[in-house]
Amino acid sequence: MLWDTLNTIDPNTAAAQSLFAAALGGYTVVRVSGQDASDFLQGQFCNDVASLSENGVQLNGYCSPKGRLLAIFHLMKSDGGYLMLLPSSEVERVTKRLNMFVLRADVKFESDPSVSVLALRGEELVGSAVSDIVPDHDGAGLIARGVHSVRLRDDVTSIIAIGSPVALNAVLETFDDAAACGENGWRTTRMQSGEPALRDAAVERFVPQMLNMDLIDGLSFSKGCYPGQEIVARTKYLGKQKRRLMRWTGTGVTAAPAPASSLVTADGENAAEVLESLTTDGVCTVLAVLRLEHLNQPLYDAEGAEFAPADLPYDPLVGTD
Repeated sequence: MLWDTLNTIDPNTAAAQSLFAAALGGYTVVRVSGQDASDFLQGQFCNDVASLSENGVQLNGYCSPKGRLLAIFHLMKSDGGYLMLLPSSEVERVTKRLNMFVLRADVKFESDPSVSVLALRGEELVGSAVSDIVPDHDGAGLIARGVHSVRLRDDVTSIIAIGSPVALNAVLETFDDAAACGENGWRTTRMQSGEPALRDAAVERFVPQMLNMDLIDGLSFSKGCYPGQEIVARTKYLGKQKRRLMRWTGTGVTAAPAPASSLVTADGENAAEVLESLTTDGVCTVLAVLRLEHLNQPLYDAEGAEFAPADLPYDPLVGTD
């Protein structure tokens, strides 16, 4: 399989059960450079940037002063600077806001059009012999063959590789038995893993705990100040978590529920607010923020389509007792 071929795959092609590869054309790499980059990012993001190891990866978030998430992304440490992996539709909005606070700091944000993003996922990557491409544990990363690859936190192995199309083509040749998957198919697997993504109407609606960021290593309570930190901390220490991110699936769904739309109970009571939804291989997968009094109930969209509760690979009820 060649990189050019992978880029032609229908985005809704579902993920294979074994090893698969997906071209993430809807994502952009933003390079963060400058002598003050580490301190600046540490003061802006909700996870502990200072703890990020060289070449490693970290799920992170950017909050408003009200503690509501403006963005969720993967942050990587690379070659004396950082890489932010963002949905392309969010890059301008997020970098414009960050630049408002740079002032005299030596920090620069630049989209890098010279690199592309490849996703690999599957059990076959566990203990892979290709050690110069596949990092050895969650959160680790390495640079080899002109590619920066990182292993994401997951219930099975997920790898993100960033590099030129030529370099990524060489990676694909190494894994020539990988099945092709579309970008939405890949994203569906991330939803199955309980990893949130933030776009469009869902921006600035949720504090990090509502999206389970505290349960998937995307939020630090010990790193110090950042925008909205007091509100996020108050939610943890002075209150009881009453809403959590959950997953549902439905078949025969006419249209996937839009972000910020509601899922309702059989009695018509608003029970959950949709974060994202995708339909692949005839199954609509939804991540939504649930009011926990409606836990384990089937829910319905505005068209009356039924969605059944589906498991996550971690316990979303931690901290709700």
